Amino acid sequence: QLPNVGGLIPPCPIQSVICEQLRCIFLMVMDIVGFYLPPDSGERVSFKITLLLGYSVFLIIVSDTLPATAIGTPLI
Repeated sequence: QLPNVGGLIPPCPIQSVICEQLRCIFLMVMDIVGFYLPPDSGERVSFKITLLLGYSVFLIIVSDTLPATAIGTPLI
């Protein structure tokens, strides 16, 4: 494997997909954990708002990494 020379060689596509999936899984697990917090406490509301912020940042990052136009036919 060649070393990354000044960002000229892009990272492995499988590594990028796995990294995005791990971020998504982490947010989903944190969302499920939020339901175990007592509804009376104020921490649940602030925790859910923080998760919404995390989801929005995640979607912004994903939309920036996607190509603007497709060269070929998409698989899905």
